[in-house]
Amino acid sequence: NVVFATGAHTAADGEWIYAASATITLPTPATADQVVRVWNESGATTVTTPSQWIIGRGLIAGTQTVVQLATVGAHAVFVSVGGVWWITEGEEDTGEVAMTLINSWSGAGGGSCSVRRQGNVVRFYGVITGGTSITAFVLPLGYCPPLSRTFPVINQSGGTAVQCAVAYSGT
Repeated sequence: NVVFATGAHTAADGEWIYAASATITLPTPATADQVVRVWNESGATTVTTPSQWIIGRGLIAGTQTVVQLATVGAHAVFVSVGGVWWITEGEEDTGEVAMTLINSWSGAGGGSCSVRRQGNVVRFYGVITGGTSITAFVLPLGYCPPLSRTFPVINQSGGTAVQCAVAYSGT
């Protein structure tokens, strides 16, 4: 069963949903092995479940009831198992989300900075400058690493590598 959805749509077992800026609501799993496929055609599509969890790569286990498919071509296959929805193919893609810079940090040249999560990979976009502290931003929940990490980045003014440390708290 193929459906083209815009706005709000309640999914049914076996549907292939091609969505455009839609909000797709997965049903409460009545049986195991229900399958719903969602493909984002344009805009940002949100997939929700009213009472069950969605589990998949990069998602916070046991807490997430909303998945973003915010870029064109982002897709996921949802399968009901044990009363919850599992993403068995594809992954959440948040699209670029603007970061709020703190401690007098700003986007270089008035530019903006953003972060994007695809499954369990987080990417940073933009160049920052200034700052009165080593803490430039706090990552949103779901974007933080499970353990503190240090990554190499390029210093634009000198072209040399510097370190960017991200704590599990998101700072």
